[in-house]
Amino acid sequence: MVNPKRGFALFTALILLLVIMAVLALLAASLTRQQMLYRQENQAMHLGALTDAGVALALAELTNNPAWTGTDDTVLLDRGQFDARITDVASNRRTVRIDAFWGARGRSVEVELALQQGRVRVTTWRRVD
Repeated sequence: MVNPKRGFALFTALILLLVIMAVLALLAASLTRQQMLYRQENQAMHLGALTDAGVALALAELTNNPAWTGTDDTVLLDRGQFDARITDVASNRRTVRIDAFWGARGRSVEVELALQQGRVRVTTWRRVD
């Protein structure tokens, strides 16, 4: 006579092994997605810092020299870079375009600046990409 419980432990162990493998596969997929989201957030943060640096440069340069027309060369910071160009000139207004790149990603912003009595202030700021 054959024992009906024979092989039950092997079957249970196989089912348990399959469940553990499924949980580990889901965990690996979740960690991969988290890593991708972290990398994208990191790049976005660096791009924001680069565009802020470009605007700060434009504010400083226009405060010292209202005839400033933008950067002649690309400004390199760590693994990123940006260009700052004056795209529109009026008597007391400037539109500055900042093109920033971090790795393969880029971001552009346009900032309108008002020049008044030796001071420069931001009037509008918008992303253009």
